[in-house]
Amino acid sequence: MATPLPSQRRRRHRSSSVVVTTVAASAAVAYGAYRLAQWYWKEDDDDDDDDDRNERKESDHSATLQPLQEDLLSGGPLFASNSATASPPQSTTISSSWLSVATDWLVDATTTSSSMSSSATIAMQNPRGSSMTPTTVRSSTPVTGRTRRQRLMHCRQKTLTAFCACFPALQPILEELTSTSKATRQLKELRKQQKELNLVGGETELTEGEQKQLQRQQDDLWKLIVVENTTRMMASSYAYTLLFLSLTVQLHWISGNREKLLQESFGAQTSSTEIAQAMLMKSHQYLVEMGIPLLVSTIRRSVEAVVAENTGVDWTKPTQFLTEQDIEQLLYHQLPQVLRYGSIHTRDSNATARPAIQRNWMRFILPDEEPFDPVWDICSSPVWNDAQEQVLQTLWYKLLRDDDADGWKRLFEQTSEAEQQAAVALHQKPVAKVVAQLKKSSNLLFAEVVPKESGIALEASAVKGPSILNSLQKLPTVLELGDKIYYSNARNVRIDSEGGIDDFFFEADKKNRLDGDAIDKAKATMSKKKEASYQMEAQQGSATALPRHHG
Repeated sequence: MATPLPSQRRRRHRSSSVVVTTVAASAAVAYGAYRLAQWYWKEDDDDDDDDDRNERKESDHSATLQPLQEDLLSGGPLFASNSATASPPQSTTISSSWLSVATDWLVDATTTSSSMSSSATIAMQNPRGSSMTPTTVRSSTPVTGRTRRQRLMHCRQKTLTAFCACFPALQPILEELTSTSKATRQLKELRKQQKELNLVGGETELTEGEQKQLQRQQDDLWKLIVVENTTRMMASSYAYTLLFLSLTVQLHWISGNREKLLQESFGAQTSSTEIAQAMLMKSHQYLVEMGIPLLVSTIRRSVEAVVAENTGVDWTKPTQFLTEQDIEQLLYHQLPQVLRYGSIHTRDSNATARPAIQRNWMRFILPDEEPFDPVWDICSSPVWNDAQEQVLQTLWYKLLRDDDADGWKRLFEQTSEAEQQAAVALHQKPVAKVVAQLKKSSNLLFAEVVPKESGIALEASAVKGPSILNSLQKLPTVLELGDKIYYSNARNVRIDSEGGIDDFFFEADKKNRLDGDAIDKAKATMSKKKEASYQMEAQQGSATALPRHHG
């Protein structure tokens, strides 16, 4: 049995009560991502019709799905766009109405499994003290292999539904953070000014110093446009991947923890539910307020470094010609390496290779706080890294490059007989055209995520999802990630930092309770037994051998 080092664990769970709260909070975050998807969906569909939205809010069903405007996040510069899809929220206050809805969500999270029987009714209190509608909770029964396969399929369907609703809402944020409209307008004005100052015969009214300054301003603006458009496409692909995988982790986690929640969380005091509600909101706020801006700024710095250090191809010149291989080298090889390790490694054959520290991508999705530790521990597994790489490769090549509509590879396709005769036109394109095409390609990520049935409650709609998203869910690494998370919770095991699964069938876990203190005591007992065994072997092997001192 592989035992992880203490340093490999993010934190020790201090007590049983803290562990129970942690499990409840983590499950709330998971199911909250799914329910917040409905929030996003409703908000996006109803932006252009406030009257219809108010009418729908009066109905009992929509009242539990439609958020109040005061529940949305404070915009600031994040929502400064005048776009119709990015209406500025009004307040950061979490209203009592939202908390009541969140409580309903948490209760509903434990009652949706069709494979449980033996109903029992419990009444919960919402944060305002009023009694909620009694909710039917089913006790656990033996789970067969067929039932678990059905639950795994249900988890994948939930992931698809949640992602199709959540991801399009990130588009106005990403566009605002990588906007090039101001730089483009200024560049056009400078070029127009330069053209007007040029006289017949190539003469100009500008001095040599003024010409250099004008050209330098144009170069700086163009470099900004290149960096921002490239950042938008790459940030969108990383946001797509991280959100997709994080929803996969969270929804499989909540499904695997369903029975544990029934026995521990909702049989406890209401305070644990209130903490879970707060964590649900906090994870959403972190993603929108800090996660996406942090991701964009990180990728922007890496793009600037790659463009500046690129040898052989000058991306800062609009007339510089690029080949398909030049684009792939910068976007899909050099840039990911800088993002992963912080620099482009050029290893010397005689130099000693040092193990590079890879970036932890989960800091863009969840805050680094104790209630989120279970999800962080899962995502530190190499299984996550493999799934992330495979999803990114699929998006970069299958969608952003090879899409028939707006993939950037279309620039190098034959479009006329004249181009067929000109080899240079087929294999090289100017940077200006490439950057314009990259901007179009980034929109493919959002165009692909379109629900089949809009306007219907998510749990009642059979959203099939686009072909690219279905293909991502069938990737071997994604299937492995979801299966390991679900079965690790169902069997009460833990994914360690080496990617394997360590079973913790200790005496303290007979009641399916992950007690950190009991596990530590059991591990200490096992360590003492091993030490005693070593001493016995040393004594038997040599009469002169000194036994190990046991402290």
